[in-house]
Amino acid sequence: MQRTFDAIIATPVNLEDVIAAEIFWGTTRALISTFYILLVMLVFTPSYSLVNSPLVMVVPFVAVVQGIMFASISMSYTSTAYSLSSLNYFFSLVVTPMFWLGGVFFPLDQLPRGFQVVAWFLPVSHVAAIYRALVEGNLHWSHLGDLAWILVVTVVFFRLAIFLMRRRLIK
Repeated sequence: MQRTFDAIIATPVNLEDVIAAEIFWGTTRALISTFYILLVMLVFTPSYSLVNSPLVMVVPFVAVVQGIMFASISMSYTSTAYSLSSLNYFFSLVVTPMFWLGGVFFPLDQLPRGFQVVAWFLPVSHVAAIYRALVEGNLHWSHLGDLAWILVVTVVFFRLAIFLMRRRLIK
């Protein structure tokens, strides 16, 4: 609304640099949040046995990939939003279903079959599976499939974000 991106691309930087920087800033915020959550988990682990594996040290690396993925998804939608109020659709139609069907709060195997299929396509369910495996210490080969899906979604939405923002900003 403030035409910030228009002002930035009027400088010597190119559009890809601006969009990538915005996505990596979202990734940085995700990484900071992950560190705070890990710190709290580690502080409460002696009392509540929250962390059961030294593999938890890999979580920040997964957080970087996850941050790029979700920032790319968000930037892709931002490129199509024509008002601040249209961001409500993103939260209602994308974020909320991922929140409830991602396997964070409810076990996916106890959901109805149709919801399980939908949950498989949601990237948050794969992220939650990897995080849970790292914290509990029960990493399996199937988690490589989860990581592969996350990487596919990341690449697709990163490229889509750049394409859509180029179309929106350069007329």
